Amino acid sequence: MIFTCLGFCSSNKGLYLSAITEALDLERSAFSLGDTFRYLSTAAVNLFFGRLIRNFGEKKLILAVFFCLIASCSLYATAETVPGFYCGSCLLGIGLAWTTTTMVGWIVGRHCKERKGTVMGGVLTATKFLTGFLCDRWGIRKTVLLCDAAAIIVLLALIFMDARTPALAILYAFAAAMALPLETVMLPLLAGAFFEEAAYPRALELFVSVCTAGFALGSPLMNLIFDLQGSYRPALIVAVLLMAGVTVTIQWVIARKEKKYV
Repeated sequence: MIFTCLGFCSSNKGLYLSAITEALDLERSAFSLGDTFRYLSTAAVNLFFGRLIRNFGEKKLILAVFFCLIASCSLYATAETVPGFYCGSCLLGIGLAWTTTTMVGWIVGRHCKERKGTVMGGVLTATKFLTGFLCDRWGIRKTVLLCDAAAIIVLLALIFMDARTPALAILYAFAAAMALPLETVMLPLLAGAFFEEAAYPRALELFVSVCTAGFALGSPLMNLIFDLQGSYRPALIVAVLLMAGVTVTIQWVIARKEKKYV
C-alpha cells in the first residue's frame, strides 16, 4: 500500500514541477500552494485519525484512501485550471493522511509498551528499518541526533552542489535516506518516548499534524524565495539554521525527560 501510494502518488510529484508550472502558466510559489492544500488537509485528517479508526475501522479507511488517491491522480492528469490542480492536492493530502505516518504509527501504537521501532521500519524502506533498529539499540536520543545531523548534511550539500561537485550529489542521496525518517518513523518513536501509553495516540496525532503543518508552510516559502531571488540557496541557508535549532532543542528536551526519571 505504501509502495503504491508514496511511490506513485506522492514521492514523484516534484518531477513535474517544471511541466505543470509551464502548462498552467504558474509561478513556483503558486504551484507550491498545492502542497499547502495537501498538507493542510493531511493535518486536519490526522487530528481526527483516532476517532475515524474507531468509528469506521481500517478496511473502510483503506478503501477511502484509494478512492481519494485515484481521484487526485485523475484531477492532476486532466485539470486545465489552477483550482482543479488544487482540488487534486487536497484529495492527495486526505489519502496520504490515512496511508503513511499515521496508519503505520497506529500499528506501532498497538505495541507501545514494547516500542518496536522495527515494526514500522519493516513496512518502509531499508533506511527506515535501520532507524528502528538503531533506536532499539542506541536509544531515541542518539538515533534522532543521527537523523538530524543527516538532515543538516543534506541542506549543506544542496547549498554547495553544482555541476562541478558530483560527489555532493552522492552524499546528498545517502544523507537524505538517513534524514527522511524524521518525518515518518521518528514521529511515533518520539511520541512513545515522551508520553505514556494512554496519551500516546493523541500525542501522535498532534506530532504528525504539527509536522504536516510545517510542510504546508515551508513549501510555498521556499518557492516564494526562489521566485524573488532566482535561487533556493538563501532559503536553504535559513533551513540549516532552523535545523540546527531543532537539533539542539530536541536533545535538550530528551535530556530533561531522561533526567526526570533518573
